[in-house]
Parts: sequence; structure tokens; C-alpha cells
Amino acid sequence: MLRSYIDHCSKEGFVKECGSEVFLDITKHDDKSIVEEVEMTTGGLGASAAMVCTASNKAYAQAIDFLRFGGTLVCVGVPEGKLEPIASAFRLV
Repeated sequence: MLRSYIDHCSKEGFVKECGSEVFLDITKHDDKSIVEEVEMTTGGLGASAAMVCTASNKAYAQAIDFLRFGGTLVCVGVPEGKLEPIASAFRLV
């Protein structure tokens, strides 16, 4: 399994020392190109799992788009401001 990390460029050295094989600098991408970059690094499949450790509502919404079919989103941080459902998510009933 390929271990990737998406964050600000200031963290690249640290996360590579911790074992990340791919680092994507979020400051070099817009919403569409970061999803395309994740798809490219996963051979077009998308990520098996994404872990969001931030207070950014936008990061939670973006992470859904990184996942492959049946992928897992782990939410660790607490979103900022008013709690909102992730717009692109759906519940399985």
C-alpha cells in the first residue's frame, strides 16, 4: 500500500522521515487538481483510506473525492465553526 500525505510544503521533510512515500503540497493545487493528483498517484483508483486531522470543513469535503469506491474516511479533527454535513457524502441505510 502506497503511503501518501497531503499538507503544506513545510511538513514534507518530516512526513517523509516518518515513512510517507508520496507528498502532495496542497499549496500547489486547486480543488480539482489535487483530486487529479491523488488519482494519478493511485493508478486512477483513488485512495483506500483518508484521514483528516484538521479543523477545516473544506478538507473533510475534499477527502471524500480522494477515495476509491468503498474507501474509508477517518475524521480525527473537529471541524471549525458550525457543524455541517459533508455535502458530497451519503449515508448507507
